[in-house]
Amino acid sequence: MELTPNAIHKIKEMLEGKKSEVAFIRVAVEENKNNPGIRFTVESRKKVNDKIISIEGIPLVMDMETERTLSGYIINYKLNGFTVDFMLPGGRCCR
Repeated sequence: MELTPNAIHKIKEMLEGKKSEVAFIRVAVEENKNNPGIRFTVESRKKVNDKIISIEGIPLVMDMETERTLSGYIINYKLNGFTVDFMLPGGRCCR
C-alpha cells in the first residue's frame, strides 16, 4: 500500500488538533463491486492482531485482512474523498 502526497496531507489534517494520546489512524476497507473503498478514522487504541505501519511518520493501524486487501494499491485523496487505485507492475496505475 502506498499513499499519495494528497492522501498524506489529508490524513495529517485529520490528526491536527488531536490530543497526544491519539496514537493511530485506523485503515479499514469498505467493499463494493468494482474495487475496495477505504475509510480512515482517528483512534487511540489498537486491537491485539492489528499491524502498525508508518508512512511519512503517520502511524497507520489495520487488521491483517485489510493489509492483504490493500497490498499493491495506491491511496489518493481527491475533493470527493479517498480513492483506491491498483498499482500495476512497473509502477503504472489503473482504475
